Amino acid sequence: LYLQKRYVEAIPHLFNAFYRLFYDFTTLNNSAKETFLEICFMLGSCHMEMLQYDRAFFFLSFTVGRNSIRYAETYINCLVNMNDFRALATIEDMLNDVYNSLRDIEDDQVEEPLQDFRRFLLRRKSYVLIGLQRLNEAEKLLREMLKNQEDMEYAKQELAYIQYLRTANQNEKKASDT
Repeated sequence: LYLQKRYVEAIPHLFNAFYRLFYDFTTLNNSAKETFLEICFMLGSCHMEMLQYDRAFFFLSFTVGRNSIRYAETYINCLVNMNDFRALATIEDMLNDVYNSLRDIEDDQVEEPLQDFRRFLLRRKSYVLIGLQRLNEAEKLLREMLKNQEDMEYAKQELAYIQYLRTANQNEKKASDT
């Protein structure tokens, strides 16, 4: 049901599996623990699709720190979508981890998924900064992102949006001054 994107129907089945494994977690073997984490991810993803971010957060929080880019991206999206104040700090922590990993790897050995994850985190960081009205920081980050071909279109769109916000803020200020 989950793979068919029938999330409402999938949740009760996943929820039953979650609770069966949850109460026995400390006695589970590694394979069963991985199954539990995958169930948590699927439940979180179902709730994300239904815009139930608080419920998604509950399940996705079990997957944090498991060295899975897929889990981390979904968790970050959940924090950002629910406007959670921890989103920016979490993104910055993950970016630091990625930069440390990249520093330890030779340039020709850098894995594409790690680079893609870094770019994902930078996009989400810029989005959060814009939402927090920290436009100068967002602009600086986006100008750096313009240097990367794969991020160029996104960065251009967000820079245009920042310009729109600044113009709108100036117009609002002028209107309130009169």
